[in-house]
Amino acid sequence: MPKLTPHSATSRTPRGPAVRSLLAVLLLATLAAKSEAFEPGFVIDPSASLATNVQQSAGAAAAAIDLDDPAERQRWIDRGAAGVSALTTHLASLSVRERPYHQGVDLLRDVIHAANGDSRAEASMGSALALAHQKATDEHIRRLTIELMADSNATKLMRWLSYKIREPEYRRTAIRTLGRSRIGAATGLLMQGLANDKDAVEELYLRALGTRGDARAVPSIAPFLQSSRPLVARAAIEALGSIAVPESAQQLLPYADDAETPLGLAAMFAIDRVAKGLIDQEHREESADIYGAMLTRLKSSRAHGIALGGLYHVGRPADAKVILERLVDFEDQRLVPLFIEAAVNIGRRADHAVHGETLRPLYEQVRLLTPESHPFYAILAGRLRALGQGKDVTVTDGVLRQWWVHGGFVCPSPDQWDVPLAFESHVDVRDRTPHGPSRSEWITTGSYTPDGAIDLDVILRPNDRAIGYAYVELDIPEARDATLITGSDDALIVFLNGQRVFSHLQSRPHRIGDDRTSIQLTQGTNRLLLKLGDETDGWRFSARLVGSDDKPFPFVIKN
Repeated sequence: MPKLTPHSATSRTPRGPAVRSLLAVLLLATLAAKSEAFEPGFVIDPSASLATNVQQSAGAAAAAIDLDDPAERQRWIDRGAAGVSALTTHLASLSVRERPYHQGVDLLRDVIHAANGDSRAEASMGSALALAHQKATDEHIRRLTIELMADSNATKLMRWLSYKIREPEYRRTAIRTLGRSRIGAATGLLMQGLANDKDAVEELYLRALGTRGDARAVPSIAPFLQSSRPLVARAAIEALGSIAVPESAQQLLPYADDAETPLGLAAMFAIDRVAKGLIDQEHREESADIYGAMLTRLKSSRAHGIALGGLYHVGRPADAKVILERLVDFEDQRLVPLFIEAAVNIGRRADHAVHGETLRPLYEQVRLLTPESHPFYAILAGRLRALGQGKDVTVTDGVLRQWWVHGGFVCPSPDQWDVPLAFESHVDVRDRTPHGPSRSEWITTGSYTPDGAIDLDVILRPNDRAIGYAYVELDIPEARDATLITGSDDALIVFLNGQRVFSHLQSRPHRIGDDRTSIQLTQGTNRLLLKLGDETDGWRFSARLVGSDDKPFPFVIKN
């Protein structure tokens, strides 16, 4: 026997029990005449109202629908608000652990979403959801109808939700639903409830406002930071931490200085979330200001650690002074690695011709804390050499320890390691134009290790499945034959004076002296460019220049 296909009910019903009963019989007879039937056992009650009969018939239809049939699902979506009551009645007959129940909830969401964008359909859907909540007898279904209201764009429904749902067992669900609503007016309704609701549910209002992330709520949330109830104060902290605007951090800072208390620690982490949210919104300046305030205004080492980690990610040269001020009098040795990382990263993308004088004091101070075995020591040394000397460096042992590096550039497959980039044919390290998704520029680096190895894994980003470059200009006293001794992890292509002289295009670990390339050097400036490919894990290279007899000869690295 064919199943019942849903139809829209008449929107207006004449008054009078007899007329309504007659219309009900006519409606059901019409449906039956179209070869559709109700589920077995369904009985028309002639004394019942049309609305009741239609709801019963729709419930019978819902019980029979095939939720795996896309066409049938679409018919219910097209039916819109008229099908809400039937679907909720159907859901009440199912176990929440059953697959059909979850299919029905998904269908109901689709029905609600289909109404959004049409103001009349939104209003009808809002009324249907409110009516379904009122008529439902199952507690779970009553909660479900409230939760589903978050998917509706009906503004009046949000007001009804705020003012009419007063039963304690459903009030909490209503507040959470207002927090998830996509309607802007829900923020104001929650703020009103927070100020006026006498049922001691401030914690729920605060968490709902945090879920919304609306900056307008900050002044309403801030007073609850002083609450004598820890749960309420904690909810206010977490709510502000979810609203990524500088005002949130300003409100939280006075409460974040005591790392020994749960609330103080929560405030620190909340400030960190605000600052990271600003980075995600490309408001790096505001984020750096927040981390700088944590470093200067708060006293705990935990707060300083969070701030240094944040400044590492922001990478703003102007923060060198802020870090240096704290570096002079810090006491917790656990912060040393964080100072080192922050100092290196804030200068990583900096134009040292512009910011060199700002960064130099920080580099000098941090280098005193950095063990020579630390991979960042070589970077700091290289930058200080480039900044401090401002002149060429004479090399007597042949090891190339000072480079300009550039990258990384995304390279998904080793097959693309050999694909040339535009600037390979003409390198200008003073070109400050950012390249690639990482906005990379040429930066200086150096190595103080005996083999001169440069660890690109800690310098360039991205550092997996990527391409990077290293460049140096050599001043050679006279033309001569020479040998370039190199090692790399992974791929390596060598260009000398614009000509390709060597390539290795396979993955391998870095070993000093893996490759020996005979080259001819001209008198004067010789331009040496290395193209370095990385698949995963380590990314290093080293280079040494000797004569054709394997003996070093003096030459100059030009700054």
